[in-house]
Amino acid sequence: MDMQEMKQRLLIAASLALGCMLVLGGCFKSDGSKEAYLVRIRDDIRTVSDFWQQFEIFKTAYPRSSLQRPEILQEARMRLLNQMVEDLVLTQRARELNIQVADSELKAAFLRICEDYPPGYFKSIALEHAIPLQVWKARLKMQLLREKLVEKELAGQVNITVEEVEKYYQEHYKEKDLRSNVRPDPQQMETAVVENLRRLKLEAAYSPWISSLRKKYPVEVNRKAWSRLVNQ
Repeated sequence: MDMQEMKQRLLIAASLALGCMLVLGGCFKSDGSKEAYLVRIRDDIRTVSDFWQQFEIFKTAYPRSSLQRPEILQEARMRLLNQMVEDLVLTQRARELNIQVADSELKAAFLRICEDYPPGYFKSIALEHAIPLQVWKARLKMQLLREKLVEKELAGQVNITVEEVEKYYQEHYKEKDLRSNVRPDPQQMETAVVENLRRLKLEAAYSPWISSLRKKYPVEVNRKAWSRLVNQ
């Protein structure tokens, strides 16, 4: 995934889960506190408080007025729940493969993103939405972990043939190139086509891969906590 896509995911945190079936488990704490678990895999939990923190970022993907509509608000909450389930599954897989995101990698990625924005931009956004900056960085770290896992497990499955490159060029670039007065560099054009094809094939492989991981690492969702949450 390119850096622009990563920026978008950080800013709106709306990288939606590609499989929407939830495993609604039965166990839950009965005290109803904000620290009751919402989703978990064994001892790895995400709480109701975690949900609300992430929702402050997630809802920036929606126009403010749209979230006044109950059906849109519930849709946004369900999407975030699916995202939290997926994050738990990916975290389990990363531990099994001993894949980590070093602090230096996170810092470098964050600084690269900040270069394209005015000084203090993320701090001002965090203050505007009452979101701690570390929550933004946690979302970025999760995205970096996701990319590492995709590269590790899916990239080797992607094969791009000469015929596919030619077909993609004919369908998406040729007519535009003919209308342009500037002749594109053939090597740059081929690189762009290959990158687009690779991205599309990785996206196609992602959904069945996540589905298989969700079977391998079943997630419990606290139905009572979720019911209380969606009624707030």
